[in-house]
Amino acid sequence: MKLWKSRKVRIALSVLLMLFMCVGGYGYVIYRQSEARREFEERYDVDIYFRSTYEEDGQRDASEDAFPNFVNEILADHFEIYSVLKRPPRDISISSRSAWLAFLKIYDLNEVKRVNFTLNESDPITDADIELLLDLPNLREVWLNEIPVTGKSLNAIRQLPRLTRLAIFGTKITGKEIALLAEVDTLRELTLSHPQNDEHLWNSLLQLPQLEDVSCAGLEVTDEMLSQVDTTMNWDAISWWSIPLKLTDKGMASLKYFPKLGWLNLSGSEISDESLSVLSDRTYLTRLILNDTPVTDEGLKSLERLPELRFLYLRKTKVTGTVAHTLRTIPNLYDVDLGETSFDDEGLKTLSHHEQVSVLTLDHTPITDASILHLNKIKPDNLHIGHTNITGAGLKELNCAPTLSTLSLQGLSFSKEEIRHLFNQTGYKKLDLAYSSWDDDYMDLFQGLLECSELDLSGKNVTDEGLSRLAKHFYPNNNRLFLNILYLNDRPLTSADINVLKNIALSLLQLNRCGIDDEQAAWLAELKIEWLYLNGNPITDQGLEVLLHDDLFALHLSGTLVTDEGMKLLESSEIRTLDISNTAVSDAAIPYLDHLPELNRALGLKNNQMTPEGRQYLRACYPFVSNIYYESN
Repeated sequence: MKLWKSRKVRIALSVLLMLFMCVGGYGYVIYRQSEARREFEERYDVDIYFRSTYEEDGQRDASEDAFPNFVNEILADHFEIYSVLKRPPRDISISSRSAWLAFLKIYDLNEVKRVNFTLNESDPITDADIELLLDLPNLREVWLNEIPVTGKSLNAIRQLPRLTRLAIFGTKITGKEIALLAEVDTLRELTLSHPQNDEHLWNSLLQLPQLEDVSCAGLEVTDEMLSQVDTTMNWDAISWWSIPLKLTDKGMASLKYFPKLGWLNLSGSEISDESLSVLSDRTYLTRLILNDTPVTDEGLKSLERLPELRFLYLRKTKVTGTVAHTLRTIPNLYDVDLGETSFDDEGLKTLSHHEQVSVLTLDHTPITDASILHLNKIKPDNLHIGHTNITGAGLKELNCAPTLSTLSLQGLSFSKEEIRHLFNQTGYKKLDLAYSSWDDDYMDLFQGLLECSELDLSGKNVTDEGLSRLAKHFYPNNNRLFLNILYLNDRPLTSADINVLKNIALSLLQLNRCGIDDEQAAWLAELKIEWLYLNGNPITDQGLEVLLHDDLFALHLSGTLVTDEGMKLLESSEIRTLDISNTAVSDAAIPYLDHLPELNRALGLKNNQMTPEGRQYLRACYPFVSNIYYESN
């Protein structure tokens, strides 16, 4: 009793009691919050991404500072949800109105940076719900998927003080509505999948000079449209990267109003050497594609000393070895494609003085064995010298190790002994030996490789016996070496091949133009390949049906016999890449193709039976999906 009468003891006990009540009360609050959030996440189909850790962000909140570190550690150890509760949500994807309203009540909104609304027909997001975005003070990105967009909702969006990106998918939007965004000074990225190509669209985009990234599906920019530009635009691109601008000199002249272009695809444009002068002072340009244009060595002089240019593609142009003098002046040039040009040994000698070139494509050029000395000096990481005049004797002198990771000898003639030394370089990731002298007897050269994951053995020289020898060097027969990608184009497929391929853990297999019919398609189904190329084979809808499985992500069917009926089979598939170019597929298949749930990589529609309007509609349904413009090898 005397101990209890002590004033110090009573004070100490009171403090301990208060501390216990505080911790207990705080724990109860955490428990209630965790239960509310658990019920929310169980009830609604919502994706929420949280800030990773306070340590990474260098941030703490007031409640965290209210307790000593050891108390926070105890709470984190005993309440698993505690560590999650301490991290406010950053990114939220919601499809229903009720879920959105519940989210606003339960979660801390101060750090939400991105909101993605998707359509739920039974409980759709409305204009009033979009107006509630104003309660998120740090919101940067708004994504609207098939959400009706009106002037009222856009008026709310444009009031967001920190908005940098707006993406609108599956909803038609006019130029008049886009014009409402003109006063949003913070907006930098705008993506529209279904813009109405009316007379106001392009003019409205031109009223947004603050934009840096503009992606409008189906918008084909022409010379006439560019001629309307009369003020400086900050855009880093004018078209989606996979869609080349088809310009003439008139359109090129208007590029002076786009000084910050980061990449430019002019493939197939009818432009002159003189028109390239507009690019002579481009300090932001990093990627330039001039494939299949009539430009020459003289025109390329305009690119001299461009400081940031790293990727330059000149395939099928009129350049010669002389262009190397220009290339040598571009300080950061990393990847150059000179395939199918007249680039020669003398040009390579000049280019060998460039210290940065790491990816060098010289296929179908007139280079000879004399170029080997220069290639050894450059020591590229990726080298493509297929279909050149290089002989086996020249290859015997090739020595780009140890940096070489990709090597293409497609179409070349050589003996086993002439290339044996190349396989002492164990770091290859990709080897292209298609249509060359490589046959079954060469397979033992793979024995020393450590990293090769991609291999092209197309052509008729490799038989099922050769494939059997190949399989011995790769997983699961060899736990050190994994072959994921294999090309076996232009050779008959046999049942013996299938038995061998079952013993190689492949994710991608190319069998273009192999005479595969519906019966052989059933063989392939046993392999469960994720990425399958079957272009140019007589496969029908029946064969397509047996090929489909849950793990099939890419299917290339260009030049096959599939029809609109076969496209019905794809509606519930996991296909991410689809090529139906050069087939009988028509507009009648669009209802089966316009909502493929996982299609997000590439779509090929070239030269099928669809109308231009049908193709344009489908491409607009998948604005971030690349277009396949050519058939795979």
